[in-house]
Amino acid sequence: MKTAMLCLLSMVAATITGCISSAPTEVEKRGAEYTVTVNSLILDNHIRVTERSTRRTNGLLEAQVRGQNVSKKDVQFEYRFIWLDKDGVKVETETSTWKQMALHAKESAFMTGTCPSPDATDFLMSVRFVHQSTRW
Repeated sequence: MKTAMLCLLSMVAATITGCISSAPTEVEKRGAEYTVTVNSLILDNHIRVTERSTRRTNGLLEAQVRGQNVSKKDVQFEYRFIWLDKDGVKVETETSTWKQMALHAKESAFMTGTCPSPDATDFLMSVRFVHQSTRW
């Protein structure tokens, strides 16, 4: 009975952790100011978005977001950009893939992306943590 209960609790904990860790961080522009919306307490305890910038190069939108690891441990995660047009509708691209990144304790780095479509005017950024696999 104890073994069955332990297995059940482990599965529930793994499910909850998986759902929370894949929640996105959204950085959006409101008027002249940028707003950072963190949809995960786990993300806020590890990585803080400190800066956001965009520019156009050859008609394509480039985004740059600086994240800082605020924890005392190294953090491995993946990020991707979701590109939006002037109406806030997602621009479909084949290059919106997850990019891997690691930050050492207290380190900061830029996460960058370029939309291949000239229709993009803004973006959202999603972050998910990489969990090491369990060896049996």
